[in-house]
Amino acid sequence: AYLTQFPEQAPAEGAPVAAFYKALKTAMKHWRLDELSGDLPESWQHFSDRVLAARHHIQQQYSDKDRILIVSSGGAMAMFLKHALNAADDTVVELNLQIRNSSVSHGFFNNKVVRMASFNNVPHLDRPDRFEAITYF
Repeated sequence: AYLTQFPEQAPAEGAPVAAFYKALKTAMKHWRLDELSGDLPESWQHFSDRVLAARHHIQQQYSDKDRILIVSSGGAMAMFLKHALNAADDTVVELNLQIRNSSVSHGFFNNKVVRMASFNNVPHLDRPDRFEAITYF
């Protein structure tokens, strides 16, 4: 939707990765501020509400469990962290751009609160023969 509305902002073929990050960050800002038109699957607010509803569901249904595993995309994880940390919406953009593929975040929760203990760890890739496997998208 962003590049359809602002085609001149598309990174050129072969542009450095930084150009893609800049365009993605700007696109997410426009989405967050409800400045995008066109075929969007959902608004920023709807996405935020949906992730918060999932968090509440997890807290209500699984707070009696010793361990649970949540598998998600970086965007949903960043939004989840926004709610867990009571952070501002623009923090979601920054977190999303930092989340590494296949990273592990660890936290504790009960039916009232979520507490993060670690974020964005890749111990399964953090060795010399696997460094090239650490990616962000």
